[in-house]
Amino acid sequence: MAIQPEDSSTLPLDIPSPPPRRGRPSTGKAMTPAERKRAQRDRDYGRIRKALDDWAAVPDRVLLEMLLPAARLSTPTLAKRAWQEIGRRNGYLP
Repeated sequence: MAIQPEDSSTLPLDIPSPPPRRGRPSTGKAMTPAERKRAQRDRDYGRIRKALDDWAAVPDRVLLEMLLPAARLSTPTLAKRAWQEIGRRNGYLP
């Protein structure tokens, strides 16, 4: 309630504003664990698709990382191609 203009005896109340909330501010864009995992799989799959252009330029580490996602994504031909490239680099295949 406001003080009436003609009231000179009532002192104004100095009510402090509430303290800021603790923690990181909410953005409203929070993802569920399933959504985060889906985004990770999409990133991994994009990296695999990019590697299909030039197999010789793909590092061994990435080839090995491609094996599990390829099997999980039901792309056995991709896993087979990664195994072939690993075998070619190590002298197992011509």
